[in-house]
Amino acid sequence: MTSVRYFSNAADTRTTGVDASARYLWDLADHGRLTATVAYNRNKTELTHVASTPAQLTALGVRTPLFDVTERTRVEKGQPRDNLTLALGWDVGRWGLHLGTHRYGEIEGVAATNQSAANVAAFAQGSTRFRTLPTEAGTAGNLDVIQTLEARWVTDLDIAFRATDTVTLVVGANNLFNTYPTRNIATTPQVSGADTFGVFPYSELSPFGWSGTYYYARLEARFQ
Repeated sequence: MTSVRYFSNAADTRTTGVDASARYLWDLADHGRLTATVAYNRNKTELTHVASTPAQLTALGVRTPLFDVTERTRVEKGQPRDNLTLALGWDVGRWGLHLGTHRYGEIEGVAATNQSAANVAAFAQGSTRFRTLPTEAGTAGNLDVIQTLEARWVTDLDIAFRATDTVTLVVGANNLFNTYPTRNIATTPQVSGADTFGVFPYSELSPFGWSGTYYYARLEARFQ
């Protein structure tokens, strides 16, 4: 056996923030109805306590902290600090149009651990923003690399036609402008950690995925 997995109540957190939203409706008479929505969220999650690695594990030679830099970064920085949503809906006759855009704030994720200064210097050549910390469980003098995933705007659009009082046809696009998250830091086969080898160019931490534009059509039926 080379690994085990178990549940642990290893940390306490505190989350503070604010949510605000507003909606306004315009009656355009023969030209239908226009609805505008604005929503904003800002929050911060902090670790207030992190348990030490149990003695039973350290006795086995485990050097990695129980709740390591990857997990701490995921909890405190793995969700956008701020989110903004702007939406506009127009309904006229049997037609409906909805346009919405969402701004996901920046996040951070551990891209690689236990990296030499030479590797970190190579990462900096044309890569995205990152910061470093002294490695927690590797070679003295090596570094853990924490990458910043930049803020992004993602826009959705759908158009609906109410063919009857019970049947509606909807066509639309999620991520209309084909927005992708920040690319992972490029690495080489010699680098351990989050090495993509070109297979995983985008971080799994992205709050809106990495598949680009998605087109769809659906038929809705309502039964009374």
